[in-house]
Amino acid sequence: MIRPLGAGPPGSPPPQVPVDFSIIMGEKLPNSLYYLMLNGIISHKLPQALAKGEWTDKSQPLVDTMEFRDMLLNLQDYRETALGLIARHLHMGFQTKRILCKAFWDPHPIRQGLSANDANLPADARMISPKIQQSLRWNITKEALDAEMRRQGVSKVDFKFCLMWHAHEFETDGPLMRGVNQEGYPFASPDVNSLAALVHFMVLEHLQLIDQQDAGMTVLGNVLKETPSHLQESCLVAMEMMKFGVLTGEPFDAAQQDKPFPEQVQYPKTADPRTKALHLLSRVMSLVPMKLKNDMWNADVDFDLAAFHSLVRILKRALRQLVEASLASILLKDLNRARLLPAGFMCASPKKEDHLQTPAVLPTFMLPRACMGIVVRHFLDYRGESANFAREIQTRFPCCNQPIEDLRSAFAFWEDLRRCVDDIADKLGAEELAEEMKNASEILHAQQQKLGIFAA
Repeated sequence: MIRPLGAGPPGSPPPQVPVDFSIIMGEKLPNSLYYLMLNGIISHKLPQALAKGEWTDKSQPLVDTMEFRDMLLNLQDYRETALGLIARHLHMGFQTKRILCKAFWDPHPIRQGLSANDANLPADARMISPKIQQSLRWNITKEALDAEMRRQGVSKVDFKFCLMWHAHEFETDGPLMRGVNQEGYPFASPDVNSLAALVHFMVLEHLQLIDQQDAGMTVLGNVLKETPSHLQESCLVAMEMMKFGVLTGEPFDAAQQDKPFPEQVQYPKTADPRTKALHLLSRVMSLVPMKLKNDMWNADVDFDLAAFHSLVRILKRALRQLVEASLASILLKDLNRARLLPAGFMCASPKKEDHLQTPAVLPTFMLPRACMGIVVRHFLDYRGESANFAREIQTRFPCCNQPIEDLRSAFAFWEDLRRCVDDIADKLGAEELAEEMKNASEILHAQQQKLGIFAA
């Protein structure tokens, strides 16, 4: 029999709850957190982890690689930060919660284990806890934000707007920077743009693009602020991939040595410089979305790009959870602010008039496809007459609405990312990647000259 967890009718005794209820369903969370879930403001993953003490990664990627498994482990810091942003508004039991991480490759004792019985878990069981940390005390007022939007001549709050605002205020010791290092929670005026700006600043802070110690801009934030708005999210993801050491042209390794990749895909175990350059070019430019007819992809699938996008997928999920946690952290202080959010405030569907823009007011980190990388690889391998390329590519990829224009956008993204990497190479030890990108650019430029297609 199913009984409600709440109180019964007036005068009646409380309904009996099975003794193992919290083990199966997890601890009861505050009503405010259920409210945010029911209204689609936060997905179930973070609250579920806090309630049950489990974080489960059940889904096996399309291509299981050593890099995928390593990255899933390395994302634990972002997960702990996201959990901490929510848990800091809950009681101490949630703030100190030990959460058992389970993945599809873990042995049976871990996959069936319980965090409450961690003494009986194997020594290699992975436990995480919410990271409760002092963060910057942003104070976003509608008046200041409106003035800055007029100064920049923009109508939308995004990462570039916030980075440019921060740079201007930090240099002039403007109001945005006053009191930012004091204790207390961040604040925004009851206005949707102010709320969006606060979420963007919190995400930039927790991704270390703004320093938590002195509130100054880091090296990564400084280069990202020069990236065009429509390429900001793709560039941010690429730099995150660089931070985790997976933005390279090296072939991926099978997750299990006794289970190599299928021979039919003819995937190299080692690669010559040209192959590594082709990998790097197609992987990087696959981060840029394409405009498709009817949102369908009915052309080639590339094994290397499928492996790469398995990594991109779990990274973007972690980044989206960080956005959700930042928003929830603000709203848990004042639930009335949830009414400020418009319908589709995190809608990731591209706009019809511009497929590089979405209606969302917050970063969406939309889960990507590898289409652009596949088209780029075809461009790089093309050996036919240049006069026939435009017609041939439309025949080869009939699902693409504007392949030549999208190639130009992808080339522009490559050039901008190379600018970023060159700028930070000496400061952050990215010299090897900078050299890889330089070699790859020579191959790209030679093909561009041959086919007469250049960056937009």
